[in-house]
Amino acid sequence: MPFWDRLFNPKTVIGGRSPHRELVESVGLLLLAAREKRDDSLRNSPRLAELLELLWHQDDVSLDAVREALGSVEKVSRDVIATLARRVREASSSPPSSPEAVYEAVVALLHEDLAAGRPYPLPFGQLTITQETGMRLVHAVTLARILLPAELHEPVCDALVTNSHALQDGITAEARFPYQHLLRNQIHRYLVAFSPQAIPHFWRMAAQEDTSEEFWPVLGRIRDRNAVPYLLELIPRADYPVESGFWNVGGMRQTEDGHRPLAFGGQWEIIAALTEIADVRAVPVLQAMAQRSDYARYHVIKGFEILDRQRENNRLAEQAGLSVRTILRNAQDGSADLLRLAAPPEDAQTLLRPVVPAASTTATGELLRPSDEP
Repeated sequence: MPFWDRLFNPKTVIGGRSPHRELVESVGLLLLAAREKRDDSLRNSPRLAELLELLWHQDDVSLDAVREALGSVEKVSRDVIATLARRVREASSSPPSSPEAVYEAVVALLHEDLAAGRPYPLPFGQLTITQETGMRLVHAVTLARILLPAELHEPVCDALVTNSHALQDGITAEARFPYQHLLRNQIHRYLVAFSPQAIPHFWRMAAQEDTSEEFWPVLGRIRDRNAVPYLLELIPRADYPVESGFWNVGGMRQTEDGHRPLAFGGQWEIIAALTEIADVRAVPVLQAMAQRSDYARYHVIKGFEILDRQRENNRLAEQAGLSVRTILRNAQDGSADLLRLAAPPEDAQTLLRPVVPAASTTATGELLRPSDEP
């Protein structure tokens, strides 16, 4: 529609009140509330489905309404919404009948984008991704952050691991995706938006030695108290005693069950997250880590580099001790008082003080004197 026609059209956003204004405002509040509740309530929301059905319309007013409502959570360009609308119309000529089916139809397109964002090989075995592929991934993760489909967390995690190698292997500035940090940041923010129970694939990959490093920044961002048991479960892998249970494979320390200890950076991020959450359930584990500063000195050969682990262990022990003191001081639920030594009350010293008889008290010798009364 030409600009001047839109300007004087009373049904447009520019010329007058949008016919979808009430829908845009209600869905915007709904999306913000879903982020706070961290649940799956958007899937069956009739209001959100009503908004997404506007993607099957071909007028600019409908697309602007979708962009404005989704933009209440995360800024989305009009081109992204237009491309999404074109694709939903190509997949189906009309929207599905139920709210959940409408939601899943849009999520299925995001899943396709995540699966298609695979790097391609360059000479000498290196990998890279084009800017077009990279931006397609960014837009898919951005929309996933808004709609919060938990089922996409598995392809999102895979995309982060797969493309991290491509982002590192680019041999020229043109070959490398210039928005790599934006992609990683969007993925990190997407993953921390869910309750820990909803993203089991993330916890599996965070515990694996060959993929955990990509998820360390996510561990450090977690602020959900429900995630404390999951974080504590990762620490034993990082806290095996050096003196027992280890055997050497290719110069790398490894436990008898095949698990390598979580590296220094991962442990550091976990301690930081537990400190911010301030849940006293973490105190016993952190206290155990704080007492591990007497590790035997040993080295790990990694390529041509010799890493001194004693220095790292001492730093972790010191940080764990600081974390314990911070948690006990700032625990949110007040249960930290149970782990503190109880301070004696101000009048505790008076409890065993000899009683001074008052002037009106009957003398001891008069207690057994016969009474003159009949």
